[in-house]
Amino acid sequence: MYTAASAGDLGFVQVLLERNPLLVFGEGEYGITDILYAAARSKNCEVFRLLFDFAVSPRFISGKGGVVVEEHVGDIPSVYRWEMTNRAVHAAARGGNLKILEELLANCSDVLVYRDADGSTVLHAAAGRGQVEVVKYLISSFDMINSTDHQGNTSLHVAASRGQLATAETLVSAFPTLISLRNNSGESFLHKAVSGFQSHAFRRLDKQVDLLRNMLSGNNFHVGDIINDKNNDGRTVLHMAIIGNIHSDLVQLLMTAPSINVNISDVDGMTPLDYLRQHPNSASSDILIKKLISAGGMFGCQGHIVQEKP
Repeated sequence: MYTAASAGDLGFVQVLLERNPLLVFGEGEYGITDILYAAARSKNCEVFRLLFDFAVSPRFISGKGGVVVEEHVGDIPSVYRWEMTNRAVHAAARGGNLKILEELLANCSDVLVYRDADGSTVLHAAAGRGQVEVVKYLISSFDMINSTDHQGNTSLHVAASRGQLATAETLVSAFPTLISLRNNSGESFLHKAVSGFQSHAFRRLDKQVDLLRNMLSGNNFHVGDIINDKNNDGRTVLHMAIIGNIHSDLVQLLMTAPSINVNISDVDGMTPLDYLRQHPNSASSDILIKKLISAGGMFGCQGHIVQEKP
């Protein structure tokens, strides 16, 4: 069923459902959420509508009097119907199927009720998958730009952590004040862009690098306003990049940001240079140490500028 849904093959989906209507709930590693997402990505709206109908109103095959007939389960609890709708809405948002999403939200009085297990809204879902048109529709149709998930992340935090430059630019362009919002850990979206390199969802180095380079260029906002912001541990994005042992080129990219302060100490009194010194000796770490010192870097614990060794 997942393969048929991914291909947008309406005929094959119909054949499978005729044989066993319960296949809509998936088999093996793919469940109903995966199948709806696959259907949304296929952009075949008829396939999505058919699968959603079978999901929200389950039916089964029975053989009464030797005749095989399709029967509905009976009264469907409202909580079940809502859950299926919630999954469908998120699948449409993540899959970028704007037409289906508009249909599902046509009579919605409160779009913020549709959240996943992490508290993510459909705006989070679309932003994290780079679905620009869906993001534009949601922020222009609903008052949800400041919505946060259970960790306090906005849709911009999510877009940044996934390297989704296009959606990040769309969000910042429409609502510049988003750059000032922090999550529950005190992190700006730049913190999330850096921590995204260690995320379990991290996939593409080039996408993450492009996002950081673009955001640090100052074309979308004044970088100096947030480049030195601290999270709840007192750490800046430069701290996080060094602690996370991110590629040296990216650390150097951060160091070129306008107004960056390379000597901010965290709650433990540690500067970026202190953390860099803890790294195992390597050619790249030696280069970074020299560059940080050249930029005026200090060891926080010693409280004085370290002179570069000849």
